Amino acid sequence: MPEINHILIFFIVGAFFSPDFSVYNYYFLMNTIGITQMQYSQIATASQVAGLLGAMIYQKWLMECNVRTIIKWSIVLNIVAGFVDYLFIIRVTKEKYGIEDIYFLYGTTIIFGIVSNAISFLPIMALFARIIPKKIEGTMYAFLTGVWNLSNDVICTQLGYYINVKFFNVTGEDLHDFKKL
Repeated sequence: MPEINHILIFFIVGAFFSPDFSVYNYYFLMNTIGITQMQYSQIATASQVAGLLGAMIYQKWLMECNVRTIIKWSIVLNIVAGFVDYLFIIRVTKEKYGIEDIYFLYGTTIIFGIVSNAISFLPIMALFARIIPKKIEGTMYAFLTGVWNLSNDVICTQLGYYINVKFFNVTGEDLHDFKKL
């Protein structure tokens, strides 16, 4: 089952190329932008709804598409999302374009939430479902989910923490170098 190994390696290696700085982003949103905890919760809820919309879009229009093509577009769109986030962090979206922070956050959360689920997560899961041998689907799916969570919730987070501590030392109180993360 080399295909399964390739997917697992994709998850693990991908984690090393996408450090997670969401803890520092939380402080940035609260302390610098000034959103409330209620707004933060509403944005998180919007993200979950966007994930459901992404699943419906994938099922209706993308399920029969070539997975490699979708993954290539996923990489391109994730780069765009990173650039858009950077523009928000350096305040270009508000100062140059006049977009209010809360509207920008809702918009990008919904758009990139849909994109993330429809073209990043679901195609890989669908590919994995196709190549899993019969009678072990549940076990393999649980294993895949565990590896996905290890990659996203442990490796990415710890890598983000390490990069921050080693090079930038951003804290909840001192967000001066946040834009460098």
